[in-house]
Amino acid sequence: MARYKTGYIFKHIRNHGVDTAIQRRVKDFASQTCVILFDGTGDCIFKDSDPRLLPITGKRYSSDIEFRQFDMTIKRKNKENWDKDVFKKIGNSLLGELKNICLGGKTLIVTWKSLDVFKRIKNDGTADVYEWGDKLQYNFPKLLSDCLVEMGVASNQFSVIYRGSGQDRGSNEYRDYQNLVFLGEWHIPDTIVGEINAMFGCKCGFKDYMKSLLIQTICRTRIRQHVGLPIKVWFSSDIDYNLMESVQRYFIENSDPSCKIGGIQEPCKKYGKPEKKRFMDLVSLYPYEPKIRDSIE
Repeated sequence: MARYKTGYIFKHIRNHGVDTAIQRRVKDFASQTCVILFDGTGDCIFKDSDPRLLPITGKRYSSDIEFRQFDMTIKRKNKENWDKDVFKKIGNSLLGELKNICLGGKTLIVTWKSLDVFKRIKNDGTADVYEWGDKLQYNFPKLLSDCLVEMGVASNQFSVIYRGSGQDRGSNEYRDYQNLVFLGEWHIPDTIVGEINAMFGCKCGFKDYMKSLLIQTICRTRIRQHVGLPIKVWFSSDIDYNLMESVQRYFIENSDPSCKIGGIQEPCKKYGKPEKKRFMDLVSLYPYEPKIRDSIE
């Protein structure tokens, strides 16, 4: 119902402006004046599609930003019954990377809310044959935090939050953090972008919206203090490199010319799906080596 009301209000304003009819329905309108404030990434979502955006003069950011990519050595969905000790072994190199980042300055880590894993159950008593049991969900931010503390990182030196928590978009809590780590790829439903376009009457693309989320999270750190403090943004190798390049370009275009912003090279070419015949040629290689299938996929 709340979504319907909001959508109705914006549709009415788009078509009729702020008239007496809509004022009777919304208590927040005062003195027949309505101001709609979009967040700082409204230019990403509405760029080249909405003439109602007010032009912004001057530069919005004054921090040096260094972008760095690191190897992602685990996958979100692993068919293993992980506990803390097992995870410290499987993710040893990843934890070591995160530890070094945290020791270099106060660090905000943004990752998944949970980690989906599966119980392994022997199905006939033999040692090599298993069936996959019930799916479990671990609180991944807590698991990650506990491991880092046990590895000697002070708890006040870092924070781990999950994507979509609200803390990644609307919190001042991390305004003195100098490092930001995007750990693990994530996706949002296409329907969310569709709802934004329907509600606000814009033509936002999926990549534009994803870019806006990344930018908002970066702006949780001390870049928001606007006093020229440098920050570092780390991102795992499973995150779309081209998307991160567009984020870097956004900050270059909207920062003071004296700012040093870089670390990501020109975007690489993205290829579409192979032709069916060529795809079947690839599939025919599967029997020759178990690792070929994983590599191709």
